[in-house]
Amino acid sequence: MPAIQETLHMGNMLPIIIFDGVRSQQAQQNTELNIIDVELDIFEERIHVRIGFRDSPATLAEITPVARALSTKIVQCVEKKAAETGFAVPCRKGCSLCCRYLISLSVPEAFRLVREIMMMPLAQREKIMNRCFQISQWLQKQLRNCYTAKKSSNGDNLNPQQLKEISEWYFREEISCPFLCDDECTIYSLRPMVCREHLVAGSTFPCGKDGAINSPKVHIPVRVEIALKLMISKLEQTRQESIMLPCVFDWFLNNKERCNRVWPAKTLIEHFVEAVYEAEHYRPM
Repeated sequence: MPAIQETLHMGNMLPIIIFDGVRSQQAQQNTELNIIDVELDIFEERIHVRIGFRDSPATLAEITPVARALSTKIVQCVEKKAAETGFAVPCRKGCSLCCRYLISLSVPEAFRLVREIMMMPLAQREKIMNRCFQISQWLQKQLRNCYTAKKSSNGDNLNPQQLKEISEWYFREEISCPFLCDDECTIYSLRPMVCREHLVAGSTFPCGKDGAINSPKVHIPVRVEIALKLMISKLEQTRQESIMLPCVFDWFLNNKERCNRVWPAKTLIEHFVEAVYEAEHYRPM
């Protein structure tokens, strides 16, 4: 644990801020902030997000709150449209079958989530970390049995088909998310983009143990999860990475140098916005 705490950069001056409503007017009056606007058409409804940034360096983790806020706006718009067209979204508190699937994170989310967990009270933090390390060991053993690539130990080097296979194994083993407690998410406001952007349509009936896999999914026109992966791939000139959620601490310890690497905040925002617009037309291979 100390190795993780010593690595994390805990700055107080936010280089990137997302504004909404009244705060948007305040942003215009703040001469220290530069402004970039993001506008999307989601089912013929206009979504507008205003992002402020300082002329200062920023880490990859700093983009995650902006991504979460944009994802929330998109999902709210999708839920509204679904209701208008008669398709109910039954997802609710206490409905946790989806939390039995293996969830993946983008790189910025992974860095941000580790930082946020390390700021939790000691007892809560240790409980989460111990559970993550326990599940991570099971996953790594399964990965070694199935795939020979050494770098697949934390899941970040798996291709989409391999991720699908290991996720199906995870579900069959009935391993719940390490952040699930009494059928409730203990990090709901910090939950991964994959969780935010996964909605099913219809009634709660299909969400039985055997029916969930075939439950109809609600289409999300712009997936911020994809935008984050596209962003990092272009920014670092690497392939797209998917980090398995229970392995996030193991992955972090293998990527400590990347955690505190900085770019101009403007560069991160421009890459993110470009990736969001690209995600509008993205079709997975």
